[in-house]
Amino acid sequence: MAVGDGLNDLDMLEFAGLGVAMGSGHPGLKSVADGVTAGLKEDGVAVLIEQLIAEGAL
Repeated sequence: MAVGDGLNDLDMLEFAGLGVAMGSGHPGLKSVADGVTAGLKEDGVAVLIEQLIAEGAL
């Protein structure tokens, strides 16, 4: 899994098994990501991890 917010993260998200864009991220990155989480100010990475734990994916 990789999480990013800018176009410089595009290769990382494409390479990862699960590529997630931050809600506050670049629209171009969000359009190619496997999913979108909350923004940086809303603790998007923590929200994503909590969601994956709740789903039993982690």
